Amino acid sequence: MARTYVMFRMEMSRELYGGELPKGWQMFPNTTTAVGITRMVEAGNTVHVLTVGEDGVLVDDVRRPPEEEEVSG
Repeated sequence: MARTYVMFRMEMSRELYGGELPKGWQMFPNTTTAVGITRMVEAGNTVHVLTVGEDGVLVDDVRRPPEEEEVSG
């Protein structure tokens, strides 16, 4: 089953985000590499990578799996 994960790239992004994760979201380990994120997305999961931009605003870099074309038969 596809899942939605959220990853805080830095402690400051966690502080800016605050609050609880939306229902059904799971924490993604911060130690995960870019390759790990790519594999999770290729497996059909969505990953929100939260960072802080130069202006101090929270940036949500959403990595979604490619849409699979439905084949009607």
